[in-house]
Amino acid sequence: MSGKFLLLIALSVALTGCASSYNLSAGERAPWGGGVATRLVKPGLYYVKVQINAGPVPNYGSAQSMWNEQAALACKGVEYSETMIDSYDYDFVPAFLGLIPYKIVSRSGYCICADHKLSEQELTALYDRSFQE
Repeated sequence: MSGKFLLLIALSVALTGCASSYNLSAGERAPWGGGVATRLVKPGLYYVKVQINAGPVPNYGSAQSMWNEQAALACKGVEYSETMIDSYDYDFVPAFLGLIPYKIVSRSGYCICADHKLSEQELTALYDRSFQE
């Protein structure tokens, strides 16, 4: 095997599951597809989305870790619970050189900070709306 091919393989493995801090909500496009978006829905309730950089193997563990970091930042260190989580992977580009598929893992959902002031009705409305979409 050529040295360039081995270098490309090593680089692709090294980048697997890396996270990027690109702001997805601002429309920024990361070269490897990763990024984060956090949106305040109501005080104490945030919508969080993360995408892990493309790699040859989907890395759901990294997506969950990155999501947890973003949720903790949104809740300013206060405990939180997560709800309506959606995790999936998709092809970033066609298979690299026809050999290695590149996948991005996306994880999104809501974090509810422990110090929220939402009523049961507001939380129920959130769930009801999600089933209508």
